[in-house]
Amino acid sequence: MVEAANQVVNKGKRDIAIVGGLEVLAKGAQANLSFIRIDGVILEVLGMLRDELEKSSIYVRADIDEGLPELKGDRLQLQQVVFNLLRNGIDAMKNVHGRLRRLEISCRADDVEMLTVFRHCDGGSGTTTNDMNRLFDPFFTTRDSGMSSGLFISRRIIEAHRGRIWAERNEDSGLTIRLALPL
Repeated sequence: MVEAANQVVNKGKRDIAIVGGLEVLAKGAQANLSFIRIDGVILEVLGMLRDELEKSSIYVRADIDEGLPELKGDRLQLQQVVFNLLRNGIDAMKNVHGRLRRLEISCRADDVEMLTVFRHCDGGSGTTTNDMNRLFDPFFTTRDSGMSSGLFISRRIIEAHRGRIWAERNEDSGLTIRLALPL
């Protein structure tokens, strides 16, 4: 009974995130900019997904520089991006058994931009070259079910913030998503 209730709550969170992301697209991803701390955004979303990460036995390692500068961004939209990237990592690792499920997040800044990296190390087969070319296409998914629009929404949001987002296959396994936002 408790498990069923948790599944309903988790589905509700995903549905809210998808609707929120689609609303961003409908608005043309117009950003309401203010000075924010990206490390705070990341930690807030990690807190929201903590129970699901624990339930999925996913180890999270966050390596975030201390004293990162603020950047100009829309807090809700950037939360949506972080949610989408974490959600993709969780979903990608669901079918991995007998190996450590690890999600690594790092965040660094230089004088020009903030670079945030989301790397999931799942020991899986990885994403094909053809899939890599389509990862940010609307409604493209490598999963058996769902209508994955998270990476497409994330790209639209990051571009509205004058940033860049891209994906790389890990040498060992899994996928790394990098995003760079101007300071």
